[in-house]
Parts: sequence; C-alpha cells; structure tokens
Amino acid sequence: MKRSVDFYISELLYIHDCVIIPGFGGFVGNHSSAKLDQDNHTLSPPSKQLLFNQNLKTNDGLLINYIVDHESLDVKKIENEIKKFIENAWEKLNQIKKFRLNKIGLFSLEKEGNLVFIQDEEIN
Repeated sequence: MKRSVDFYISELLYIHDCVIIPGFGGFVGNHSSAKLDQDNHTLSPPSKQLLFNQNLKTNDGLLINYIVDHESLDVKKIENEIKKFIENAWEKLNQIKKFRLNKIGLFSLEKEGNLVFIQDEEIN
C-alpha cells in the first residue's frame, strides 16, 4: 500500500462521524460549535471530539472500500492489510501498553485490560 491504514482512518474522520476498524473498534465524532469567551475575548473554532467504542467492530465497508478506491487493490488485500494493522496494534498494546495512530490519538491498555483512547488535540 502507498499509504498507511491510519492515514486513511484520519482522512475518513474528517468527512464522516463514524469510522469502524473492522475487528478492533470504531471512532465516533461529536461536533462542537465555535465558542466565544467574553471574559477573555477569545473565540474557539468549531471542533470534533473523537470517542472510541471498542464494541463497534462489525465491518460496515466504509474503511475497506475507501482504501480500495484510493489504492486500486482488491478487497482481500486490503482486508489482510487491516488485519496486520490490528495485529500490530495489539502487539504494541500488549508489549508497551501504548499504540499511537498518527493524526488521531493514543491508545493505552490499563492493568485491568481496558482500552483507553486519548484524542490528539493538536489536529482536529
């Protein structure tokens, strides 16, 4: 593949409010309007808060079809690339308890086995 799976996830999150990584979980975006702080005379731009739901694992076809369209590869090849991506994510989570998705955020694995997601605030 020319680009990474996380690149495509990031692109899709700009245009969709829900992006599922089949077998791993899904991101849900909540829009926030611009806010005016009259005390400090500042304006915060509109933004999107990302939440991660580990229960959203069913393949809705969005991610795979988007990558197929941009990479000109067949569905099976993309499914295998996503499977490798997920295996890599869990390997890092099990070894170092952290896994970063570029331009998206950081996953960490707690002692209890809970997966925690913290959105990258620099890019919205």
